Amino acid sequence: HLFKRPKRIQALQFINVVEMLLCFNEDPEQFFVDLKPLTIRHIKYGVKADYARAFGMTVLNGISQVLGDKFDERSKKAWGRLWTRVSSCVTRALNVGSNLVIVSLVQDDIDNFIEAMDCVPRGERFETLTKIDVNGEVVSPLDWSVMGGQATIAMWVIDDLCAIRADRNTYYYGRETMFETHPGLVAKICRQMPHLVDSLLNGLMWHASMVVDTRVRVNYYVRELYGVPAETVDTWTSTLGVLVQHGDPAIFNHPVVEMLLHMKWSRFGLILYLTIQVWYTIMLGLFTYGFAQLSDDCSTVATTIRQTVGGMSAVTLAVQTAVVGGQSHRGQFQASRLLGVKVKVPRFLANPWNSARFLSSMMLIVVTFSDECTFPAWGRRQGGAGMLVREEEELSWRTIMVAATSLFMWVQFMQVLVLSNAVAAFIYSVGRMARDVAINFTVIAVIVVAFGTCLNILRQPGGYADDIGSSMLNIVRVILGVGEPEQYHLDGWGLAALIIAIVMIAVCLINILVAQLVSSYGVLATNAEGFAKMNRAYICVEMESFLPMRYRLKCFDECGFDAPLEFDSSDEGPSGGIQVLCPSSIRTHPKYVPDRVIRFTGDASPMDPWPSNKVEDEEDAPNILKDEAPAVD
Repeated sequence: HLFKRPKRIQALQFINVVEMLLCFNEDPEQFFVDLKPLTIRHIKYGVKADYARAFGMTVLNGISQVLGDKFDERSKKAWGRLWTRVSSCVTRALNVGSNLVIVSLVQDDIDNFIEAMDCVPRGERFETLTKIDVNGEVVSPLDWSVMGGQATIAMWVIDDLCAIRADRNTYYYGRETMFETHPGLVAKICRQMPHLVDSLLNGLMWHASMVVDTRVRVNYYVRELYGVPAETVDTWTSTLGVLVQHGDPAIFNHPVVEMLLHMKWSRFGLILYLTIQVWYTIMLGLFTYGFAQLSDDCSTVATTIRQTVGGMSAVTLAVQTAVVGGQSHRGQFQASRLLGVKVKVPRFLANPWNSARFLSSMMLIVVTFSDECTFPAWGRRQGGAGMLVREEEELSWRTIMVAATSLFMWVQFMQVLVLSNAVAAFIYSVGRMARDVAINFTVIAVIVVAFGTCLNILRQPGGYADDIGSSMLNIVRVILGVGEPEQYHLDGWGLAALIIAIVMIAVCLINILVAQLVSSYGVLATNAEGFAKMNRAYICVEMESFLPMRYRLKCFDECGFDAPLEFDSSDEGPSGGIQVLCPSSIRTHPKYVPDRVIRFTGDASPMDPWPSNKVEDEEDAPNILKDEAPAVD
């Protein structure tokens, strides 16, 4: 039963079939263009070439019922001849797609798939696993299995492509073919089958079995993961950017990802990040001294310091605006939530730290150019010794903004501390738990407003009757235990309302929040190291996006990915990575696999299939039976 859809949809499909028949007669070229994807789709449905005859009879019968008396003998012959020509094309296309590999994919039969691949010549094996021509349309068994949810076949294909085999002539390693024919492979696997990422990464490294001078050779084949700069203009589409957006901290503990991160961090990430943070730290130091310590000082030194901060802020804002404008022009946006609403913003502003820097730069410019010493008309008069006269209980808008800017900038200073893995993990954990805190405090705020309004209406003593704002503030003070004595002495209904508010907030919601935070932090703490590395990877990808293409190409060329990597002295293997001499303790790592190269003796023709275990077992079976047979006297 291939057609399980409603009859209305089947009717539309019948109309499409008739239109396609007419297209064959009127525009054969367009017919064959449409036939390619149609054939691929029906091969996936398991449709066989034998079905064409029965389907044709059904189509012609339907046409005859629609045409009625007009479907005379002449029309019948014309439609029959047309269907014969069309069905022969369709049948040939379906037969092309009926090879053992395609059939195994359609049936999701891993055993038959492996058996089919065992017959493929070793020189064509990678091509067969990555692209099969079906009636002129290229189909990838890897794509087919990943997109179709065939996890077992997908894992086998990845493992086979990442296996390193060797005969007497050369090495065979399908890594390069796999990535070349599947751009964005890591992103696709992260979306469709994230559990296969680990298998993919396992196939991108090799460990030596021998220890030489307390060191073990380790090859990391990361050329494609590093990303050719010209092919990844947007760094967030690189492998590291994809993994950061995927958000699984455990994957950052994999040795391949660790090496990839180390390569980029040591080459440009660390130095660029430190340069930016030193700039911000100088701004913070000058701001604290000029706007806090010397806030009322109108001397030349104090004024110069404040103006310097304003100038640095203007430069910073100009650079940030240029980055945001460039990303907007290139269409580099990222979905973010703003007050619960999903909006697209430039990637630079999607980072909360960058948004905070952007806002603080604008605030610094405002407080600098509203300085009363530079512009006396803005505020207070000057007293003796170049000092401003501060009136009692004066709290201008500028003073509030300076205080808010100070708080804002010192909080941002925590970003410098992420150079420490422990601090980075802690800050990341706090950020992840902020959502629970925000939700809980929102509920608390609604309850405070509700009971504050209630006590104000009841005209309760102790300041509750003054206005709703005072009533809400009193409730907060009572809950925090810092209220005045008279704020506790309420009348009957008012006291009952206050007790209910205290129980709901202090006893229930606060304790629920504590329990949530403990639970969340327990989960986050188990992957603290992964979170720290993921945070560093985020920074690294962002720093790379600031680099000019010329410098990115220079860093890529310095990696030397084109040089073959040795398995042993004078034994050069595939290129596409870097070799590192690691301490011998790496042999205790769970990912350590000693010399995973599969070596074959005998004939080394590219047209010969690789010897399979099944064939060897079958060849050995008679000998085993002969050895086990009892002797006959």
